[in-house]
Amino acid sequence: MKKLVILSSIALFFAACGGEKKEEAPAADSTKTEAAAPKAEVHPNMIADLGISGMACEHNCVGSVRKKLLSMAGVATFEMAFDANAEVNHAIVKFDKNIVSEQQMIDAIQELNDNQYKVESKEFTPLQEGAVNTEGGNSSNNDETASLSLFSIFDILF
Repeated sequence: MKKLVILSSIALFFAACGGEKKEEAPAADSTKTEAAAPKAEVHPNMIADLGISGMACEHNCVGSVRKKLLSMAGVATFEMAFDANAEVNHAIVKFDKNIVSEQQMIDAIQELNDNQYKVESKEFTPLQEGAVNTEGGNSSNNDETASLSLFSIFDILF
């Protein structure tokens, strides 16, 4: 009986995730910001907040969307905090609207895994110049920010 339950669970997992090849994912943190693979330098000028339904798991579903969007010319970063209990999960994508259109990204998502995913909501906001680099962080000096934080903590403690 245990074997039957285990086999059923495994079959259900693969069916829910579209059966696409698994991609290795870093452990624990479900909020990820990833920069596009090395390609022509992207200077993002827009942020897209795309509400996507039809996602059953972080490993394959989010991985499929991540891989597809980051492979597109003009896409700089992808970030998604996946919640298995949410009907709609939000992808935050920084991109260059002169290279890739909003509709191209939406179509790419909705064509994945035999149209498993649907973009339920979309919000596009201009990105202020200098607010992001192609590594997914902001353009401020991270060492300086860390130093300021340490000094602030030091001041608070003592």
